[in-house]
Amino acid sequence: MADIITPNETEAEYMTGIKISNLNDAKDAASILIAKGIKAVL
Repeated sequence: MADIITPNETEAEYMTGIKISNLNDAKDAASILIAKGIKAVL
């Protein structure tokens, strides 16, 4: 697993399984990715 990732909206949705339609969804997706072991999501 990578330490730092910069996923676009589609990639973040694919990696987390959630639909991103606003800033809170994006923050939730970042939290999920961090919980999976990513150190930083930009």
